[in-house]
Amino acid sequence: MPTSARATEEGSPITFLDAIPEGVVHFARTLVAGRVLASPLELQNVPPQPALSRTRLTHDLDQIIVVSEYAAWLEWIVHWIAEFSEFTGAQAIRLRMSHARFPTCPRFHIDGVELRLIATLTGPGTEWLHASDVAHDAGGYVSQVYDPQVIQQMPPRSIGLFKGARYNPKIVDAVVHRSPASLEDRVIVTLDVAA
Repeated sequence: MPTSARATEEGSPITFLDAIPEGVVHFARTLVAGRVLASPLELQNVPPQPALSRTRLTHDLDQIIVVSEYAAWLEWIVHWIAEFSEFTGAQAIRLRMSHARFPTCPRFHIDGVELRLIATLTGPGTEWLHASDVAHDAGGYVSQVYDPQVIQQMPPRSIGLFKGARYNPKIVDAVVHRSPASLEDRVIVTLDVAA
């Protein structure tokens, strides 16, 4: 799978450009058109080995197997489960895929995890701030008011690795981010360390 990681500055996601193939985009658009994901799909302990993941995913995701380009999505997600596991050293991965027509996390925030993979399969990508642009209010919370020019956005068909609050706050800034303020349909996949 063609992926190129973009070098990032402190407090920015590691970005893999052109990491979502056209077949996976088509799969996501089919999910949206058929309103297949009425509630998020969540798998709590997916093993990182490709063969085991493929078997486990095929068994657990029966409701979407009939969707056009499912095979392309399965190949793609198995690849990224293995990549994320190798990057984090995880023995098990938590997979979540959801369809939203509104901002699910509209406030700028930091995730309470070490690292999260976020991929928007269709719709506008996650918005984020460079560490140097993050401001805090009087209570020490991340400010919610920014000049639109400083708000960054994940490019189409890209994947981001977002450092969270548990990454290592002594040596690295976590990535402050939010869902885009859009009513456009989005299909979002996230991967987290489960074990």
